[in-house]
Amino acid sequence: MTADDLSNYLNSPEQLMNISIEELTKWANKYPYSQHLKYLLWRKARQTDHPLEKTYEQSCAAYTYDRQHLFDLIQNFPNSKEPEVATIIVEKKQ
Repeated sequence: MTADDLSNYLNSPEQLMNISIEELTKWANKYPYSQHLKYLLWRKARQTDHPLEKTYEQSCAAYTYDRQHLFDLIQNFPNSKEPEVATIIVEKKQ
């Protein structure tokens, strides 16, 4: 994978169907602090219903610097499962 490939996958995630999860894993292991590769690995796992999807999700969230942006990206996943969202209700005391 080249820098151009990485850029293409980030700009057009539907192209992830052209790469195997094993190849993405190889690159993520080679560059373990790359949040972009962690995001692409998780996205690929979601596309293919990979059994380690939750692990990749947790790793991606741990390495991202802006979780709100990550949440916004998730909301735009085409044909994806709904993300798990916890709702917190705060009652005001009067």
